[in-house]
Amino acid sequence: MKKSKKIISILSVVAGIIIIVSILLSVFFKPAAISLLRNNLDNYLVTEIEVDDINFSFIKRFPFASIELKNVLVKSTLNFAADEFKDTNTDTLLTAQRIFLEFDLFSLIKNKYKLKNILIKNGELSIYLDKSGLSNYKIWDSGGKSSTDFQIALQNFDLNKMQLNLTDLAKKIKVSGLLNRFNLKGNFSQDSFQLSSDFEFYIEKYIQEKSTLIEQRSIIASLSLLKENNTYFIQKGKLIFSDLPFQIEGKIQKDKQLYLDFIIHSEKLKIDQVFKLIPEQNQAFINQYSSTGILLLNATIKGYLSGHSMPHIESSFELGNGILINRKTKFRATDIFIKGRYSNGSKNNLSTTELIIENISAKLGESSFQGQYSAKDFTHPFIRFAIKGEFNINDLTGLYPIKYVKEASGKINFNLSSSGTIKNHKKISKEEWGALSKDGTVSVSDVSLVFTDYPGTIQKISGKFHVDKIITFQDLFFTINDNDFLLNGSAENLMDYLMLKNYPLILTAEIQSENLNLNSLLNFNKTKNKTDTVLLVFPKNIQLYSQLKTKHFKYNRFQADDINCILNYHTKILSVNQLQMNTMQGRLTGKATLKLLESNELDVRCETVLNNMDIRKLFYSFNNFNQKVIEDKHLQGALSGNVNFFALWDNELNVKAQSITVDSDIKISNGELINYAPLNSLSKFIDLEELKNIKFQTLENSISIRNKTVFIPYMDISSSAFNISGSGEHHFDLTYTYRIRVYLSEILSGKARKNKKENIEYGIVESKDPGKINIYLLITGDEKDVAVVYDKKRAFEQMKVNMNEEKKELRNILHEEFGAASKRERTNDVPRKQGEFIFEWDERDVKKDSIFESQNKIKNTKTDKENNEEFEFEWNEEDDSIDNN
Repeated sequence: MKKSKKIISILSVVAGIIIIVSILLSVFFKPAAISLLRNNLDNYLVTEIEVDDINFSFIKRFPFASIELKNVLVKSTLNFAADEFKDTNTDTLLTAQRIFLEFDLFSLIKNKYKLKNILIKNGELSIYLDKSGLSNYKIWDSGGKSSTDFQIALQNFDLNKMQLNLTDLAKKIKVSGLLNRFNLKGNFSQDSFQLSSDFEFYIEKYIQEKSTLIEQRSIIASLSLLKENNTYFIQKGKLIFSDLPFQIEGKIQKDKQLYLDFIIHSEKLKIDQVFKLIPEQNQAFINQYSSTGILLLNATIKGYLSGHSMPHIESSFELGNGILINRKTKFRATDIFIKGRYSNGSKNNLSTTELIIENISAKLGESSFQGQYSAKDFTHPFIRFAIKGEFNINDLTGLYPIKYVKEASGKINFNLSSSGTIKNHKKISKEEWGALSKDGTVSVSDVSLVFTDYPGTIQKISGKFHVDKIITFQDLFFTINDNDFLLNGSAENLMDYLMLKNYPLILTAEIQSENLNLNSLLNFNKTKNKTDTVLLVFPKNIQLYSQLKTKHFKYNRFQADDINCILNYHTKILSVNQLQMNTMQGRLTGKATLKLLESNELDVRCETVLNNMDIRKLFYSFNNFNQKVIEDKHLQGALSGNVNFFALWDNELNVKAQSITVDSDIKISNGELINYAPLNSLSKFIDLEELKNIKFQTLENSISIRNKTVFIPYMDISSSAFNISGSGEHHFDLTYTYRIRVYLSEILSGKARKNKKENIEYGIVESKDPGKINIYLLITGDEKDVAVVYDKKRAFEQMKVNMNEEKKELRNILHEEFGAASKRERTNDVPRKQGEFIFEWDERDVKKDSIFESQNKIKNTKTDKENNEEFEFEWNEEDDSIDNN
């Protein structure tokens, strides 16, 4: 114990003495050392250097004496073309927080300074080479001068934590990264010596001719070299590039130019480590998989390396028995085989560089494929690839699950190839992919897809495709929610449409369907986590030119058979032309357009010709056109005519009633009006049983709809209940106004008509006797209340018309009478005096009531005693309404 204390005490004393001596020596040698350093820097440096502080120490780098330079800035040499580096400040070569120059301690005691080591820490090194190969780092020039006091016998050179930037305009190379460690050890002053080198460099970017070849990768190297004169032989070399190990052999010969002759090989490249070389933006995809397999690599690098030349590079690689496993589904691709080669070509630059994968193949469950790939001229790469095989869809989705597909089955056979020019061989843009030429065939059989978020299924997909710029499809059959389709035609720009933005897909096809149910087809767009609302989607950038034939069609209540039409779709407009169908026991022809507006409303316009369609089924099929004015339960008969229709729908297919506009010229044959409320208000005049079911043989009119109002122009109706004339307006809120005209004789004798012999199935047609008196009525009401009043306005208008007609008739009679007398006068050849008139009266009896008689009073009238009924009609001057109670 006492011995230990004694030893510690002695060591402490010795250390103290050494420290004191070192401090004294530092104080003694510092002025001379600093002065010597400054003199030599002035003699040999050809550029400026700035230093904040200089210290001399025997302790900091013991066993070497050291000169420490703090916050050093070394400017670039002036013998290179700095103006060639546009938008770059090339003034500075080096900045460092610390630079240590270490000298041999024993030589220093003899007053000689031998520089042994150089250490540069924490800074930035920027190297620039112009187009002629001249650089900014040749800052030291001995000029044949020597100094007996200052000698360079360098044995160790260290760089630590230095940001490195290299720009070589001659080779079109740009490198940036962090040099964590760079060390060279050897007796550099001798012609032959052993040299070792270690470095660790993190490459942020390596760019050659504007192509990023390496990014975010690390390089760790350890080399053992033998220097003989101007040649360095690599006796043992190890290189780890992004965790991939390589062995290096060869030599480096330094003459006027640097000559390289390397052999690089590796037999232990794990495929999962190789995957790490894939660009960062694709790593999320790669991380879905684990892999096994060993890649064999051999490469040679041979040739001159200078400002204007690169050595020739040849390499080959091979992967066998590889396995790729989806981490989530556990599905695996096996027997993966890849064989290929790489070369920088005859000119040893990117323009002649090529990457060729001679063969790539794999098995996926019951599926397999094989292919080839090549890329030439990496300045403007021309790529070519081909692939063929047979896929079971379930195997493919097992290895690479598709987000929206829950289940998949069926088979695809394919033989495809493509070629074209791209900008970057590592990443093909969507635009470039779309521009590639394509050729091949694809056939699918019994493919079915069940979707995750959609209730719809696509089943029984089968058919053949020929792939080119225009993809043609033959006998392409599939079902969507039990709707069947058979297509023959072509798709132009399909791949461009899938890959690119705003690229149009042009479809030309003949479409056939046995059963087309639009309800279930639209339900395909419904997601399971949303309401049952069906959203109407008009796809962008699709042009469709097709002929549609369907045997049976259904949408809500509407059904039709044997539909044939021309469908065209372009820029959110769907047009239906040459439409023909059998529906509602009749025939419909016409055309229509559906246009999606900027407001997301659907503009629908139709021009149709109807032929003998069941009017009740028509109203029922179209849900009574979203109104309750007159419904299918009120109607019976065969409808023919022309109908023009316009309306707006929202994107959930709800019609906007305010927008409904209809113009029609229609004819209803063998019609019935059943229990129509407005006519029930006439039950005071006509037997109610007759009003419940009014039959008519023919009804023709031009009916229109505007602003939620049905406009019925003036028309004559000959029916089983009565003969009537009138017009009306019926609003969607169930209020209505009708102006009608009935003959007084119809009212007085209406309840006896059914006993008349002349009654036939479709009513009584009476002669138009000018002596009949017309009654004008105004019917207003809604679904709860009805009012019937005398229509004075219409009565006076008609009275005026009648008076004008009677005046005209009187003038005609007088003209005929006086005209005939004048004619007789002239034929008698009796001379007349000027201004003399001769009148002759017709002796025929003219009945007074033929022209001038009018009825001024309506008397009470009784019906036949057999009916034992009385009817009394009185005018109330104060109140024009007619009591229906």
